[in-house]
This record gives sequence, C-alpha cells and structure tokens, in this order.
Amino acid sequence: MPLSNEGNFRELLRYRAESGDSKLKQQLKTSGKNATYIRKTTQNQLIDSCAKEIIGVILERVKSARYYSIIFDETTDVSHSSQLSLALCYAFDNHRPKDLIGFVDVHHATFEPSTADKEPTVNGKVVGQLVLSLLEEMGLNLLDCVGIGTDGCAMILSNNCGAVVEIQNKAKNASRCPCFNHALNLSLSRSSAVSSIRNAIGIIKEVVAFFNASAKRNYVLNKVLKAQLTGIGETRWIERNESLMQFVSELPKIIQALEHISHWSESVTAPKVKTLVTALHSAEFVVSLQCLHSICALTLPLSRLFQKKTLDLGAADGHVFDLLDVLAKRWETCDEEFALVFEQVKELSDKIQLAVEVPRITQRQVYRNNPPHTTPEEYYRRIVFIHMLDSVISDLKSRLSRDTLNSFRLTVLLLSNIVNCTDDLLQSSVKEISSMYGQLLGLTVPSTRATLILAEVHVWRSRWLRVKREGGIFPSSVEETAKECDRHLYPYVSSLLDIFISLPVSVAAAERSFSTLRKLKTWLRAQMGQTRLSGLALLNMHRDIDISIDRVIDRFANSGARKLEFCL
Repeated sequence: MPLSNEGNFRELLRYRAESGDSKLKQQLKTSGKNATYIRKTTQNQLIDSCAKEIIGVILERVKSARYYSIIFDETTDVSHSSQLSLALCYAFDNHRPKDLIGFVDVHHATFEPSTADKEPTVNGKVVGQLVLSLLEEMGLNLLDCVGIGTDGCAMILSNNCGAVVEIQNKAKNASRCPCFNHALNLSLSRSSAVSSIRNAIGIIKEVVAFFNASAKRNYVLNKVLKAQLTGIGETRWIERNESLMQFVSELPKIIQALEHISHWSESVTAPKVKTLVTALHSAEFVVSLQCLHSICALTLPLSRLFQKKTLDLGAADGHVFDLLDVLAKRWETCDEEFALVFEQVKELSDKIQLAVEVPRITQRQVYRNNPPHTTPEEYYRRIVFIHMLDSVISDLKSRLSRDTLNSFRLTVLLLSNIVNCTDDLLQSSVKEISSMYGQLLGLTVPSTRATLILAEVHVWRSRWLRVKREGGIFPSSVEETAKECDRHLYPYVSSLLDIFISLPVSVAAAERSFSTLRKLKTWLRAQMGQTRLSGLALLNMHRDIDISIDRVIDRFANSGARKLEFCL
C-alpha cells in the first residue's frame, strides 16, 4: 500500500488516535465531513480565536498598567511581503514585558486594490499612520503612550515625514527611545570611515565569499582549518567579533589554504588567490585587523547586554557612558594602548612571515608625505588607531547624547543616583521631568507641577538617605525600586517609575519576532495568510500566557455564520 502524507496536522491527529486516544479516534471515524473540524478554514478560525484571546490578555494588562511604549520595525519575508512587527512595552507586576501584537503586511493594509496602477510608496508617514490605526483599533489611549522604540533609519526619524513625528502628532507624551544596540552598531560602523579599516573588512568579506563560492575550495579549507569561516554581518556585531577573532587566530591556516589552491590548474582561480594572499600579507591589513578587534572586544559585552529582556533604561545609560569613559581613556593613553595592540601585530606577523614596515612613498604620491614618524608603530598608530577611536567616540556621543535622550532625566529616581546627586541637579532634573510628564500625571496647572513633584521626591530621597546611614541594601534596578515605592504615599514617584519601566532600551523584541517569522513562513509555506501567520507567531512567542479553552471555543462559535448552533 503506497504511503501518503496529508500534512503535519492530519498526521499528528492520526498518530494521536493510533496511540490510544479513543475519543479522538471515535470522533474522526463517526463524524460527518462537516463536523470533523480539521479543514484548513477551521484551523485558521481556531488559530485566530487563540490569537485574539492572547491579544485580549495583553491589552487588559496594558490598560491596567496605563502607561505603555510601542516598538515597531519592518522587514521583508520570503514571499517578498513587507511585514511590520508591532510590540507593546509596559509595566506589569513590576516587570517589563515586551509583547508582540502581531504582523501587518504594510502594502495590503495601506493601499487599496484600486490604486494598483500607482506607485505604492512606503514612507515614514505611511508607517506612522498604520501604527496609529492599529493602536486605535485596539482601543488604547494614545496620550498614555510614553515611548516609541525604533531603529535609526531615515524613514523612521525624518523630521519632515518620519514615522516617529507622525505618531507624536497624536501621541503627544511619547518620546523617541533609540535602540541602544542599533546606535552602538552604527557608531562602530563609523570605524569604516578609516580607509584601512574599510579595506580590511572588505578583504575579509572577499576571502569568506571566495571559499563559500565553491565546494572544492571549501573542502580544502575544512581540511586545513577544521572549521567554516564566519562571515561578517552588516548589523550583527556579535557575529562580526566572532569573525574577527577567527581571522586573528586562524590567519596562518587561512593563508595556507589559499596557497594550496594557488597551485591548481584553473585559470580563473589562480589570479584571484594571488590577489587575496597578497592582501592578507599586508602589514596595513594585519594592523587594521588587530585594531578593529580591540574595539569590538570592548563592545561585545554591551551588544549582548542590550539584547536582554530584563535590561532597563537606567542600567543601559550607565553602561553606555562607561564605554565612552573607557574609549576616552584609550584615546588619552593611545601610546600605551597601541603598544599592546602592536605587540599582537608582531606576533601574528611572525606567524605569517611578514615584516611590519611603513609603506614606501611611490612616484605618484607627490602632493603629500607620510605622517611624521620614526617607527612603524608610530606610523600605524597615527593613521589607523587614533583615527578609528576618534570616529567611534564622536559618533557614539552624537547618537546617545543627553540632549537626544531626554528620558534619561528619569534616572535621577534610581536610588543609587538620588542619594548621591546634589540639590541643584535634583531640582533641575525634576523640573524637566515635570515639564515632560506633569500633565500626564494629572497636574493641570503648569506652575505647580515642579513644586508638587519635587516635594514628593524630597521625601522619597529622605527615606533612602536614612537607609544609607543605617547601612541598608538598595534595590539595584528600576523594577526592584518600583516594588519598594508605596503608591499611596508616593503617587507621582510611583507613576514616574512606571513610565521609566515602560521605556524600551532596544528593538530586540522586534528582532526576535523576525526570527519567529523566518521559522513560520518558510519557502514551503510562502503562501501562508496574514491572519494565520500572526496567530501562529503569537502562540509561539506567548507560551507563558494561559489561554482559556472555554473562551477560545466561545470565540470560535461566534466567528462565523452557521446553519446549526455550535455546541459541545
């Protein structure tokens, strides 16, 4: 008898029935074709009912918390559809859930079929209006939206037609919360402004592409290296650091593999190999590789930290400025720091039999000389290391400055800050906080906002000064601080802490949803409908939410017109 495959769902049902589930077996055998409830239409209705139940639970939590932030990002799936991921960040039980609400096809949700002859332009204004319509459909108060978490692309941040500006026109209390991880990655990308660093990254990409383009070349690499080469991603700097570490440690073996291939009789491969070997034997490449690796080693822990679900804005603030302090100290002591890097350069150069020398002046170089130097170490320190540090530090300061991140003023409420700050700093911070959130807290008279909030903050501060004198233990995070705040005694401080908890640090929640999207919508399921996709994504990402089966059945029973009343 030939084997048949009716799909995963039906095969699982058959397996369960054959494994001893007598009720399911009886239902499938005796029920009519219109009462088995295993058709794809019924599946979609059940999935949609479960999704609506999950969204209902999330919205109940958000409304009880009152303050919330939105996190959204856009990507293209395998069916070439533009998928917008929307998540809500809020304070629930003194924690910070970042709950996915679903995926929306931007083009299908925005453009009518009658406008197919026109160019379907997706800009920041279109995305902003789509996000606003989704929030209004869910019945959320736009004035209670306190934060907008996005990446740093121009479509989102444009002052003329950006999505953030479009949302802030209606969500008056929402402040833009930049993604720390994205800002860090973009700042590190500024190291590519140094020609030596840019060329080194290009060479690494060429070597990886060269081996990946042929199974025969990859076989030789595996024989010599005993591993695959890790490619350099444009935005995934954790992978980039891993790739740099691999090149630093395995450069001699990579060159050995290339030299093996150079003896082949292929007319196309040999010239390419010769070019790559020459590039890898360059002193400028080795120096740039070690300099870039020294910076990425500093930022790798932060890249991992900014993807944590429990990280709050106060901790992120401190880590960023700690990194800036370390980079500034490296710039001030660049002679000593680069001396350590140059020692590593010498060790690697000895392994590949390379003499680290200053490049000679060619006949064409007539308008400028090499920078003043007495040794190769001084030369490369000036043209590579210092230039790279300048680019990264200046860009990181501009992206994550105090002026850009106005919400950082809320960090004064952290107990480690409030007991150590001066009275002038506390007063100025509270004044800015009252102007930003005073009306949201119900203080309608502008002249009294700062006075009322400052008075309560002083009492809050006095309590923890007493704890400090008595040698007590301070809460270490915003969530733990909120647990210690009596909402009846400190109503304004507790509300401000809820707002602080609701502000997102990164768009990692959207990136995680994209990982789920790639698992669900594969090449074999590229025609999956939007409702089914969102429902499956919600079921996959919100396994911690208990779904009431009775309520799902009620939703399913009322989901469409039926000839007979649906009952059990």
